[in-house]
Amino acid sequence: MAMATGGDMVLQFLRELRDLQQQVQVENRRIDERLTGTEQRLTQMQLHLEALIETLTRDVGGLKQDFSGLRESFRITKTLHEKYFEKLGRTVNMLAGHQLQDREKLDDYGRRIIVLEQS
Repeated sequence: MAMATGGDMVLQFLRELRDLQQQVQVENRRIDERLTGTEQRLTQMQLHLEALIETLTRDVGGLKQDFSGLRESFRITKTLHEKYFEKLGRTVNMLAGHQLQDREKLDDYGRRIIVLEQS
């Protein structure tokens, strides 16, 4: 009887082992399916990210060109304004010089008139 019981235990053990192997196979298939789905989602995410990076790179390149154009426009505007301010400064100095000369002439005419009145 002990042998039959031992044999029954071995058979029971083998059945349990087979059941565990089947469960492992089922779980392996589930894991493979999940991994495949995850890999596909990761691939899609990677492609989407690459497209976003490409768009961002293009946009940054466009901004770089725009800023280069703005910098050039500001440089030209600054140069023109500097020239206008230089010309304005020369004109103001010239007008101040003429005003000083006119005052000197008026003072001279005033002194002459005083001399003429006294004579």
